[in-house]
Amino acid sequence: MRAVIWTDVIQFTLYIAGTVAAFFLLLHRIPGGWPEVSQAAAAAGGKLRVFDFTFSLTRSYTFWSGLMGGTFLTMASHGTDQTMVQRLLAARNERDSKTALLASGLIVFVQFALFLVIGVMLFVYAQHSFLPAAGGDADRIFPEFIVRDMPLGLRGIVLASIFAVAMSNASGSLNSLASSSIIDLSPRLRDSGDERSLRRSRGMTLAWGLVLGLLGLIRWGPFS
Repeated sequence: MRAVIWTDVIQFTLYIAGTVAAFFLLLHRIPGGWPEVSQAAAAAGGKLRVFDFTFSLTRSYTFWSGLMGGTFLTMASHGTDQTMVQRLLAARNERDSKTALLASGLIVFVQFALFLVIGVMLFVYAQHSFLPAAGGDADRIFPEFIVRDMPLGLRGIVLASIFAVAMSNASGSLNSLASSSIIDLSPRLRDSGDERSLRRSRGMTLAWGLVLGLLGLIRWGPFS
């Protein structure tokens, strides 16, 4: 558990550093800087608008859809998801657990706001530099920007940050699956002694890794 948490801390620092670097590079490359970003975003339909209180059942992004959807999503992720719950249970006491839970909400808000702003900046940058979306997919603009317009050193940092996000999600999920398999689903394995439990936990982590890898191949490979 300690290894997973500290690995996540390092990976979080890495991908936030890559994101901040991309932010300042985009700000430097866009003619006119932030005033141009805000002006172009407003002209394109208010892309920097924070709240949309329109009550509509057909619009995807409104305050009300975010409030309702976010409530259920947060209850699932922070209330019942093993990946989050095991971290809260690993805190020294209940007070630290509550502090970690509240701090995670603030950190998630800041990082998502940063990612959304970078998305707007990429939209404006693409208009000035004719940055194409590979295959016509707008979600591929950022990888295209990394490969085509970033300096070599910074490109490596950002690519490393992307891998850090993937590794962080994988390590937490694998640890959670192994923990649930040993402690909740196989009580006999849990009571077999520390050394044997650790060895079986490692084997279960490997087994779940193979299962998830196979599912990934089915989803994105030749079977999709």
